[in-house]
Amino acid sequence: MIESKKSSEKSSDGQKSELASVRLQLNREISQRECLQKNLVDLRKNYTRALNETLMQKNQLRHLTHKLLRSVEDERKRISRELHDDIAQILAGINIQLAALTLEAGINNKSFTSKIARTRRLVEKSVNIVHRFATELRPPALDDLGLIRSIKAYLNAFGRQSDIKVHFSQFPEADGLKTSSQIILYRVMQSALANVTKHAHAGKVILSLKNQSGMIQMDITDDGRGFDVEHVVPSKTRRLGLLGMRERVEMAGGKLTVTSAPGQGTTIKAAVPFILQVKHPIPA
Repeated sequence: MIESKKSSEKSSDGQKSELASVRLQLNREISQRECLQKNLVDLRKNYTRALNETLMQKNQLRHLTHKLLRSVEDERKRISRELHDDIAQILAGINIQLAALTLEAGINNKSFTSKIARTRRLVEKSVNIVHRFATELRPPALDDLGLIRSIKAYLNAFGRQSDIKVHFSQFPEADGLKTSSQIILYRVMQSALANVTKHAHAGKVILSLKNQSGMIQMDITDDGRGFDVEHVVPSKTRRLGLLGMRERVEMAGGKLTVTSAPGQGTTIKAAVPFILQVKHPIPA
C-alpha cells in the first residue's frame, strides 16, 4: 500500500516535471514568436519608410524634370525670338546695303558686281538658316496661328528634307487647346518624326489629331522596321527621345503609349486633357 502510494507520488512528480518542461518550452517559443513579430513590425516600418522616401524622391525628380522642361521651352522661345528679331534683321540689313552697293558700282564693273552677288547669296542663305533654326526652336506660328498650321508648316519642311510621306488629319477645335499643351504635342511630333527619320527606315507616316472623350489624342504611326518595346532598345537616342516625350505628356496630366514590334512599324499615342486656353479680354 505504501509502495503504491510512493509510486503514485513519483508518477505525479514526473508529470509535473514534464509539464514544467513543456511550459518552459512554450514560453520560449512565445518569446521567440514575439521577438519575430517585433522584428517583422520593424521591418514593415522600415519598408514603409523606405517606400515613402522613394516615392517622395521620385515625385521630386519628376517635379524637377518638369521644371527643367519648362525652363528649356522658355529658353527656346527666348532664343527663337532673338534669332528672328535681331540676327535675322541684321542679316537682312546687310543684304540691303549690298544691294545699294551693287547699284553704286554701276553695270560696267562686272567683277565687283559678281562679288557682291555672291555675298548677297551667302547672306540670303544665312537668313534662311537662321529662320529654320528659330522655327525648330520655337515655331512663331504656334503662338500666332495655332497647333494645326504649325504642324502643317513643319510637315511641309519635313517633306522637302526627306522622302517620307506624311498623311495628316485633324479636327479644327485642336487650335483651341491651351498653349502649353499645344507645345507638348508639337514637341512629341518633332521627336517622333526625328526617330522615324533616324531609326525606322519608313516610307510613310500617318499623323492624326482626335478628340477622345475629353482628351486630345495625337497618333503617329509609321510603316518602318519597328522594335521590341519591352526588351530591345536600338539606341540610347531613341530611349531618351521616348523618355522626353513621356515626361512632357505626363507633365500635362496626359499619357503616352508606344506600340511596336519588329517588322510591324511603330505607333505612338499621346493624349492630354482637352483644356481650352483662356482668352484674356482686350482692355478698352
